[in-house]
Amino acid sequence: MKTLRSLLFNFCFFAWTILLVLSGVPMLLRDRHAIRRLGMAWASGTLWLLRWIIGAQFEVRGARLAGPMLVAAKHQSALDTMIFYLLAADPVYVMKNELHSIPIFGRLARHPELRPGTDEVERILFVPLIELARPDTHREERWGTHPNEWPIHFFELDDETIWGATARMLTQLLSLSYGVWPVGPDDARSGPTTA
Repeated sequence: MKTLRSLLFNFCFFAWTILLVLSGVPMLLRDRHAIRRLGMAWASGTLWLLRWIIGAQFEVRGARLAGPMLVAAKHQSALDTMIFYLLAADPVYVMKNELHSIPIFGRLARHPELRPGTDEVERILFVPLIELARPDTHREERWGTHPNEWPIHFFELDDETIWGATARMLTQLLSLSYGVWPVGPDDARSGPTTA
């Protein structure tokens, strides 16, 4: 009986996936939110198939996913590839390049191209993160008066200084990417520190 239910699930899952991928072709012309809704439908439909054909039950434990974050799933099942469409508000997946070569699916799964607004930026820089992580590149100043001081981060490059909100985001990215947090130990508002 298990083998029969497993075969039935596989047939239904792949039929559901193919149906959604084909119906997603017109969404290639729309914004990424339409594709996200397609991913939510794929995940919801797959969970429904698992419940009704296999009899699987699911439980989400721990804190709910809220706000921007980096999630590294253990990838113990194929469910890891889709469940974040239901658990996070606007997930962006990092995936192997080989998956992008799958017809239609690869195009739907591709990250949207990020283009800076020319009215919002003065110059676009391409800087390797490892260069930003060098100890001689980062400095911090305290702006404001006690107790309302705020850390302002600066990245001093050879021909440019990155500061303000961009530098703050880069500081957080370095923390997530390399475990480097180039701030003082009393900077509780910016995040964790490493020694």
